[in-house]
Amino acid sequence: MYQSIKHKFQNFINDESGPTAVEYAVMLALILAACIAAIGTMGLATSNSWSNSSQQMDTFLNNN
Repeated sequence: MYQSIKHKFQNFINDESGPTAVEYAVMLALILAACIAAIGTMGLATSNSWSNSSQQMDTFLNNN
């Protein structure tokens, strides 16, 4: 019985499937954070571009 518990404990300590899953989860979180940051930056740049275009068109139409 003692050997069985010792063997199970050694298998548990040597099992690397848990840390591998955690590493994948951390990588996924970092990738998602990078994607969200990129989308936010692109959204802000697009918004600024549309606002600038709208202002220029208003200026042009009001001056003619």
